[in-house]
Amino acid sequence: MPAPPQEKAGQMSPEEIHHYGKVQAYEARWQKVIEPQTELEADLLEAEVLWGQGPRNQFLPLIKLERELMIAVQDCLMESNPNENNGMKEAIRERKRTSRDVLYAVGEDKFDDDVNSAIALIEQYLKPHLKK
Repeated sequence: MPAPPQEKAGQMSPEEIHHYGKVQAYEARWQKVIEPQTELEADLLEAEVLWGQGPRNQFLPLIKLERELMIAVQDCLMESNPNENNGMKEAIRERKRTSRDVLYAVGEDKFDDDVNSAIALIEQYLKPHLKK
């Protein structure tokens, strides 16, 4: 996890330094999602011109799962932020009690199964449209 710049680190607690590194690490990982997502959006617009709404509709379940993951990451970072207010942290904990664990699933990983199912449906839809 990256450390904050020295001038910033001198004004931060150990918990804040750890949180800074965690945020930077997740941002670097999320950047790997944003880049292909931008390309996918352009491809979906092109496919929409050729085939109508069908392709975009096939991607909606996967897009919803991506949003669910993004919210889980944001919640994780906010909950671990030493400077976040306790009311917000409690609201996040309450939401987590009523939702599935996307980041740290133990045992059967339903989220992973949902992602694989969404991808399989996309592949099944696109195969007949692709040139061999």
